[in-house]
Amino acid sequence: RAFYKAELNLKYSQGFNPHAYISAALPLSVGQASLAERLDFGVDGEIDLPGLPKTLNPLLPNGIHVTDAVIAQRPYIEIAYAGYELTIKTLKPIEDFTRLFNAPIVVKKKTKKGIADTDILPMVKSYNFSQIDNETLKCIIEVTAQNPTLNVEYLTDVFVERVDPSAKTSILRTRIFDKDGSIFDTLNQEF
Repeated sequence: RAFYKAELNLKYSQGFNPHAYISAALPLSVGQASLAERLDFGVDGEIDLPGLPKTLNPLLPNGIHVTDAVIAQRPYIEIAYAGYELTIKTLKPIEDFTRLFNAPIVVKKKTKKGIADTDILPMVKSYNFSQIDNETLKCIIEVTAQNPTLNVEYLTDVFVERVDPSAKTSILRTRIFDKDGSIFDTLNQEF
């Protein structure tokens, strides 16, 4: 709607039911936040990329704003990992949470063939817990973003189910990486 209101001519597919060429890389689940996301779109004609944020931001919902616009240099398929900051409100010690990573973490995970028991531990590239205050832990974690994809909500659910049923968790995606560990398309800023 913002593109339409800004009178930007999005490129559309051909056929009986045309749709705009617009897609978000690794869309997040409801309730998850992010410092920056990538949105790809196609347009017919010329576009003022440097001026696009100023054009679109007044037309977007509160909490969503365009930070930069560039011609994409890399396809989504090159995204391999995503970095997250998990905040856990709990009175349990860090060791109760880190202990989970010493053995397979088997969860019921949705697959193309239905629901299956899946060990998600191999999808965790790295993690680091720290104590923020008496009631708050932070976990900086990197997980596979594609093939296979790990929604970190599986981990926060495990924290609640297996360590502290009264824990409150929040998820913030901070970065996306390629297979070599380089930050993927940071545009002109650090996430």
